[in-house]
Amino acid sequence: MRLNSRQQFILRALETSSYAEVKQLAKQLGVNVSTVRRDLQGLVSAGYVERSHGGVRPPGGKPLGPGNPPQMVADAIAIARFAATLVVPGSRVALSGGSIGSHLATQLLEVADITVVTNSLDVCTVLSAHDSVRLIFASGELRPHGTDHVAAGENAIHVIESTSTDFAFVDADSVHAKHGACIHTPWLAEALKTMLYTAKRRCVLCPGEGMGEIGASQLCAPGDIDLVFTSDSFPDSQLPPYGGRLVRCQPGKVNQPSLLGVPL
Repeated sequence: MRLNSRQQFILRALETSSYAEVKQLAKQLGVNVSTVRRDLQGLVSAGYVERSHGGVRPPGGKPLGPGNPPQMVADAIAIARFAATLVVPGSRVALSGGSIGSHLATQLLEVADITVVTNSLDVCTVLSAHDSVRLIFASGELRPHGTDHVAAGENAIHVIESTSTDFAFVDADSVHAKHGACIHTPWLAEALKTMLYTAKRRCVLCPGEGMGEIGASQLCAPGDIDLVFTSDSFPDSQLPPYGGRLVRCQPGKVNQPSLLGVPL
């Protein structure tokens, strides 16, 4: 999506704020409310923002932050939306934190009667107020990880191992045809690897820029990954090694589970 100058202004405002009101934006931009609403509709459709009581907010309600370009945020939301289509009422899910996992937690608010095991405080914050979610926190050594705080170590691994799950959705920094899914933080790798290998279906969430790259610590061998969800920016030239296990996610569009080739 090509952003006009007003839309760029709105996204800059949301870098440090969790809400922008339509009337206030119209005043700041010197245009009428109808113009702002049209601009916001484009941003909502592309997944850059969410509607909220007479205005908009960043996806998930957190300021975008200067280190999160709008396209990167939109891609993360698109991946989360596609991945969420696999989860049905009654599912048991292992979910990591991370830029995509946190957005997936928000998407799971729409699914009733699910169990989620996570080592992420961000995921816990999103899901803890949802009455129909049974939330299991894999407590352990709590350490900062990006804008999140996550638990790792023996205690966290034990909780994850003792909770059977239908799906594991884990953020990876890279996915490589020979090296599999990897992350750049070795101290977290074992907990995330346990999430993947104790689940019936192993789903990796990876930004397009990480496809074809190699990370420091392997989470899952290439042949053990059931699905890789990535952004639509992933180049066609890199498709063959992944076969039918790759789901490219485009902002504003969502496939149904039956189209992903995964039996539910």
